[in-house]
Amino acid sequence: MKKCTLMLMAAVLVFSLPVFASEKLTPAMTNFGAEKAGNSDGTIPEWNGGITTPPQSYKANGFHPDPFANDKPLFTITASNWTQYKDKLSAAHQMMFETYPDYQIPVYPTRRSASTPDFVYEALKFNAENAQLTSDGNDISGGRITSPFPVPTNGLEAIWNHLLRYRGQSLVRKEEAVAVASKNHFIVASGYSSILFPYSLPGSSFDSPEDTLAYYKQKLFSPPRLAGTLLLVHEMLDKVKEKRRSWLYNPGQRRVSRAPFINYDTYAQSSEGLRTYDQFDMFNGATDRYNWTLEGKQEIFVPYNAYRLANKKLNRKDILDAHFLNSNFTRYELHRVWKVSAVLKENTNHIYARRVFYLDEDSWQILICEQYDGRGDLWRFSEAHVINYYEIPVLLSTADMHYDLKSGQYLMEWQIEPIKFNTNLKVDDFTPETLRQEGIR
Repeated sequence: MKKCTLMLMAAVLVFSLPVFASEKLTPAMTNFGAEKAGNSDGTIPEWNGGITTPPQSYKANGFHPDPFANDKPLFTITASNWTQYKDKLSAAHQMMFETYPDYQIPVYPTRRSASTPDFVYEALKFNAENAQLTSDGNDISGGRITSPFPVPTNGLEAIWNHLLRYRGQSLVRKEEAVAVASKNHFIVASGYSSILFPYSLPGSSFDSPEDTLAYYKQKLFSPPRLAGTLLLVHEMLDKVKEKRRSWLYNPGQRRVSRAPFINYDTYAQSSEGLRTYDQFDMFNGATDRYNWTLEGKQEIFVPYNAYRLANKKLNRKDILDAHFLNSNFTRYELHRVWKVSAVLKENTNHIYARRVFYLDEDSWQILICEQYDGRGDLWRFSEAHVINYYEIPVLLSTADMHYDLKSGQYLMEWQIEPIKFNTNLKVDDFTPETLRQEGIR
């Protein structure tokens, strides 16, 4: 992989509005670049390493028991009192309160549960000293394994931290997408997906000849019109140099064909028009259509430690209300987040003219993102309801929510069986030939 390091002045001009002074980790920071200390009033505690061992009740490959099951809500934000907490609410949550009189956010004690394996902490420390943006910000050199910029100086570096964060080396999951148009109207798509992350392997480097960031494969078994459909994606590191490679197996035609439309703002086939392909995992794919700005840190209420939703014995009709997730099954906490805004460049196109992301300081996981239309109106927003998968450990979403504030519809994508991490997946499992063989079977 040929790489070209940007000149410092060019990096400042293109990427650094605003520029943040420190570029290195300090003793006051975690290796993720987060502040170790709590906040001044004690509502955010000191980070003490997160969850490092599973609870005694956890069984291998089973559902994740709630390590904070005895916590009670500190208070509940409602349509009648939300203005008291306005400075700690995202614009999307403020609009939810203005739109729905029965919307609620239960606020629990803040638990900084995020943690990761030791070799990832070491890679973060290495990256802070060595990683650089290259190829006009579309590629990375000098880093390895995980988020390349623990102390970001601009918005593009921050979003790369999300795109390249450690998520385990491979995973297999059974998932379900539920589109809610009214209290009793559900459109369900379900299937299996498997993902291999070559750059997450110990010893991997962003300077290696390997240019594939992730291998992804999905097989749908419902609804009937999509049953048997297979999707294969090779996600490239430099997504402008080489576009995302993708293939579809159509069971009706019994053939595999290239699918170049699996990109940017094309609607995902199982989303009922409520999520684009680049909203998978809150944001994924190429960054080249936006100008990125790092707006700094703030404290807001975000979904966190959503172990109630990780209990898949739940009946979806109990947890999905007409316009939003039932608050009896949600948990919000006060956390420090990095705020990043993305504004569509001139002479490019995307259905979202502006996007705002709130990234967890302890993991670089995007927790909330807001999508604006061409008139500047807030159109949609998404939430990642995360848990610490303590058997790895790693902080990832157990349920992604995508709300359309204009239509009143929303989409929930969640895992309905426990994720299986660090499986025996290999690159040969992610070829068009393999896709064809699996489709015929």
